[in-house]
Amino acid sequence: MRSLIEPTFLPSSGGFIIEADRCSLNGIFLSLDDLRGTVARMCTNAAVWHEDVPDYELQLPGSSIALYYRGRYFIVATRHQFKNTGISEDDFRKIGQLILSEDKIVTNAGYFMYGDEASLRDDDRYDVIAFFFDEQANVHRELRDRFFRLSRPWEIKQREICRCYAVGCACSDQRLELFGERSLNLARRSIECEYIGPTSTAGVHSIRNLNGEPFNPDGMSGGAVLFVRNSVFGKQLEFGGMIQRGGKDFFYFIDALHIAGFLDASIDI
Repeated sequence: MRSLIEPTFLPSSGGFIIEADRCSLNGIFLSLDDLRGTVARMCTNAAVWHEDVPDYELQLPGSSIALYYRGRYFIVATRHQFKNTGISEDDFRKIGQLILSEDKIVTNAGYFMYGDEASLRDDDRYDVIAFFFDEQANVHRELRDRFFRLSRPWEIKQREICRCYAVGCACSDQRLELFGERSLNLARRSIECEYIGPTSTAGVHSIRNLNGEPFNPDGMSGGAVLFVRNSVFGKQLEFGGMIQRGGKDFFYFIDALHIAGFLDASIDI
């Protein structure tokens, strides 16, 4: 854990609209305000603390997802978003989560990934890394409250889909002032999308951006894909997967079943 004494955090988040009369999460019907809050909390800024680099200690290399699965707390992200911003595996211990109410960054207790660099180049499904946050979540309630409880990963069925959203922390939306007053203004972007279908790689799917607003998608990698689906119990909010890459018109994501299988491997190893 590292203390951020000087910066003043100014957290903000754009509105998240779920167009449904009512919707359930993990079998419990919630108000739309509660659902929006749950959705907003689970997708967070990945943060890196470089204590040996004065005036440039804090780096925000994109999005991450907080998942509570099989009794464990994980922060899940893509591997390439750290590699592409100059963060080597030796620096993975510096990756963590911001706790705004305490002006702190809490770093991870370890991480899990599989596949070498060649595998990562050849198969998008290797582009996943999970950071362990069990001890940290038990100590910091603000951190614990952002974890999405993934109990039964949903297998995507196109006929059931009512709405689809991509949620992430685009780098261009974040405001990090390192000099003078040293302030941080965070924002999440929620984008309504259309589900296109699976790609030729099992477990990887594509969605189309319906927003129409031009923006730089850099930093959306590691964000969440969420679905409102029609079921026999009514409309339900489901974690669909993690954004792996994308552009202004399309996103590609690794589905929840594959993410759960990856986390299973990290637990059962």
